Amino acid sequence: MIPWGKLPKDLQKALLAIVVLSGEAAAASSCRPMVCDPAPPPRTTPTPTMTPMSRVTPMICDPAPPPTITRTPTITPMICDPAPPPTASPSPTVTPASTLTPMICDPPPPPSGKPSMTPMLCDPPPQPDLSPRPKLTAVAALPGFEASSIQVIPDRVQEWIEVRGTVRDHLGNPVPEAIITLLAPGFEITSSTDDSGVYSLHISAPGAYRMFVGDDRSHSVPLDLKLHDLATVDWVAVRAESQAPLPLAEIRTVKIAQVTAGSAPAHNLVFAAASPWPNADCHWTVSGGTLTASGPRVRWQPPVEPGRYLLQVVADWDFAGLAVDAMVLAVAADGRVTIS
Repeated sequence: MIPWGKLPKDLQKALLAIVVLSGEAAAASSCRPMVCDPAPPPRTTPTPTMTPMSRVTPMICDPAPPPTITRTPTITPMICDPAPPPTASPSPTVTPASTLTPMICDPPPPPSGKPSMTPMLCDPPPQPDLSPRPKLTAVAALPGFEASSIQVIPDRVQEWIEVRGTVRDHLGNPVPEAIITLLAPGFEITSSTDDSGVYSLHISAPGAYRMFVGDDRSHSVPLDLKLHDLATVDWVAVRAESQAPLPLAEIRTVKIAQVTAGSAPAHNLVFAAASPWPNADCHWTVSGGTLTASGPRVRWQPPVEPGRYLLQVVADWDFAGLAVDAMVLAVAADGRVTIS
């Protein structure tokens, strides 16, 4: 490189002019200082306005913030909760309505010609059916009736023949609206009990009759009625026999025992059902005469006609067992009674 002092004067002037013109052009265009220039003094510049943190975009080199995980608690819905809003999940396949079984507590659906849908368990109970129902009489609800007491008193009615009595259930309660039938060849008359279970029949023709309550002819009783007789026949409901089998290891027994002497003429004989098993329900029957039963005891009034009559008792313990005993009562022409 040629030293500055050895350059021609004209060339030095030209170079200086170029330098001066270049400096003015740089000052006019605010050009940055040359690299070889000394560092300019510091200048006080206004503090830039800070951007809020919420709007600052993190640098790529910043660590990624931990993800905020909000756990939604799993809530078990109540059975009667309202249905949740529909979600974007695929809809399940809907079962045809004809295959759905309605719940019992569903109110009756409006007539739409479509099968009813399966209701929720929280559906309100149905309204009670207040439609009128047919009235069941006591005769239709009970299995039958048998005579518990028969008594015929002659010459007690001034006119005709009167038959009266009561009808009660097995607990002793009166049975209203029970139909009483008095039947003879070519003759039939019926009546019904009042609210107290009392009935009364009046007939004009004497003869041999059969009497029963409702449709239970298996427990009918014979009545030989004469003019001016007063017959009192009380009826009690027959309890349904137990269908449970008896225990194989237990056999129950009952025995008829005579309470009063029967070898002499007597108008009333008392018999009792004796058994080592207490609390039996005793049912008494006799083929003739009049019986007045009172639990395990019975009073028998022999008939006027001589003959042999069968007295029988059935002791019923419901599900626990059943026992039967019988004896023959012979009535002589002079009214003496012999037990065999």
